[in-house]
Amino acid sequence: MNTVMRWTPFRKVDEMFNAWSPLFERFPYSPTLASNEPEMGFMPTTDVLEGKEEFIIKMDLPDVPREEVKVLVEDGVLMIKGERKTEREFKEAKALRTEIEYGMFERSFRLPETVDAKRITAEFKDGVMRVHLPKLAEAPKQEPIAIKVE
Repeated sequence: MNTVMRWTPFRKVDEMFNAWSPLFERFPYSPTLASNEPEMGFMPTTDVLEGKEEFIIKMDLPDVPREEVKVLVEDGVLMIKGERKTEREFKEAKALRTEIEYGMFERSFRLPETVDAKRITAEFKDGVMRVHLPKLAEAPKQEPIAIKVE
C-alpha cells in the first residue's frame, strides 16, 4: 500500500522550539504549530531589504491568486495574509509525493518609526509580493526625558 506523507524536514527542531514556547517564535520552515498560534497552512519565505529611500518586503507566493492576499497596517504592524488553496483535482494522475504546503498564511512585521505608513504600496507579479515601505524624509526626533531618581 502506497501512502502519501508530507515531508517535514525541520519537524524535530520545531518540536524543540515549541516546547519552550512562548520564549521562541515558530520555527519559520515548519508547518507544525505552537499551541498559542492560529492554525496556518504554510509560512511563505520572505526577504526584508533596506534601500536608501525605502524598505522592501519581498514574499514568495507561487500559486496564490492576488485576490487571496491582504496587506494591512495596524498599530505599527504590517500584516500580510492570505491562502494558497489545495489542488485536489488530478485528472489522470495520482499524487505519489506532496511537499507543497497549502492553506492559510500570515506574516507580521513591526514597522520602524522611520516608515511613512500612509505611503506604503504593494505589487504582486509572477507569484512574488513586494511591499514598498517608504522612509520618512526626516526621522522623528525624540526629546530626552529626565527621569527623577528617588
